[in-house]
Amino acid sequence: MRQRILLLASRFLEKAVMFLFFVVLARSFGPESFGEFSYLFALAALVFVIVDNGGDLYQIPLLARYGSSRSLFGKLFLIKTFLFLLVLLLVSLLHLDGKIYYLLASFYLESLISLGRSLLYHEKRFVRESLYHSAEKTILLVLMLIAGVWIKQLILMYLAFSLAKLVYISLLLPRIADLARNQKSPAVRVLIQGSWSYVLHAVLIVSMLQLDIVLLKYLGAPYEQIALYSAAMRIIMALIVIPQTLFNLYYPDVSRFMSQSRNDALKQVIEENRAIEWGGGMLLMFTIALVSPELIHFMYGVEFQESARILLMLSPLILLRFTKYTDSAIISASDYNRWKLYTTLVVAVGNICLNLVLIPSMGIYGAVTAILLSDLGLWLGFRFCSRKINAAARPAQQDFLVIVAAGTAVFMIYMWLHGELWLRLILLLMMWLGALRYMAPIYSRVLRK
Repeated sequence: MRQRILLLASRFLEKAVMFLFFVVLARSFGPESFGEFSYLFALAALVFVIVDNGGDLYQIPLLARYGSSRSLFGKLFLIKTFLFLLVLLLVSLLHLDGKIYYLLASFYLESLISLGRSLLYHEKRFVRESLYHSAEKTILLVLMLIAGVWIKQLILMYLAFSLAKLVYISLLLPRIADLARNQKSPAVRVLIQGSWSYVLHAVLIVSMLQLDIVLLKYLGAPYEQIALYSAAMRIIMALIVIPQTLFNLYYPDVSRFMSQSRNDALKQVIEENRAIEWGGGMLLMFTIALVSPELIHFMYGVEFQESARILLMLSPLILLRFTKYTDSAIISASDYNRWKLYTTLVVAVGNICLNLVLIPSMGIYGAVTAILLSDLGLWLGFRFCSRKINAAARPAQQDFLVIVAAGTAVFMIYMWLHGELWLRLILLLMMWLGALRYMAPIYSRVLRK
């Protein structure tokens, strides 16, 4: 239990530091620099999934099958380095902004860190990995405060990512040096061929999260507009760590109960955690909708005030993303995980098409509309697949109507309460008191398990 808590705490620290990084960047260097960084970061993230060659999800099964040998690690290191050099060649041919090289270097170092992280997970060294990870994020926090608040050097903000990751790698190197020498491993060709499904799934997921920013730039949106959209999205993404963390806690139980065909126990786990996800998602969605102007002003400053309207429009994303994790758990724990890949592929292609159609006429609000429709499609797809797999997943009709009603309520908040701060605060207080009254017993019972 202690190891799990430390691991989760390190992930919360990561999200907090990354969110603070973007806040410092926006306040210290303005919308244009913030928009440029968001675009280059999104571009580098799309490239990273190729360089990472499947990452932890691929490497952990390899370690379980072949053991932690130097041969296996050496081959994976060569694959990642080769792919990184190919990416550098491609970027040089495209004549992109030179600052992207700083981000590409940090993502390459992250792909090397994933090797060590997979090893530590394989050996159940969760405490050690949490300490390494926390040390890296603490150094990043210090560097970004020096670069952004003290000396105000934008290039050092870019460079901070790589310098922080070197700390993790330096802590990890002594453990890598102790790897066994005599275990066999598959050929490089086999390692590359075996990773394709993991890479494809990662590309689809990252495309859903980052491609809209890249398309905004290539369809003519200035960096200032990209900054307004990215500022709102960063708040949404920071909140998603809550259902992701909860998923890590209950997914092992879902997998075990499904493999043992214990449907009553499975239904209890799903229903308890679904109640948390629906209650938490609804509460946070309305909280963001009610205080979006003040939240944006406090975090980013007066230059980002239009982001408040974007944030309010994006707030239903919180509910959609909170409430798809129980369905995702059922699909992933079954023999039909490929259904998730197919669903994500269809939605990702639809998201690209929507962005290409809507952005030229609607600008950043076209990207907002595209991501809302895409997430709704993904939610419906996951619910349909999970329902087909196991009856523990509820039918979609009733929950879909709740989502539509919640979105309508958000629109009403914008229309009638947007300028009345005192009414919004009273409504917010009533919501939180109600949540504490009715949701606290469920939260405490689940988290004690």
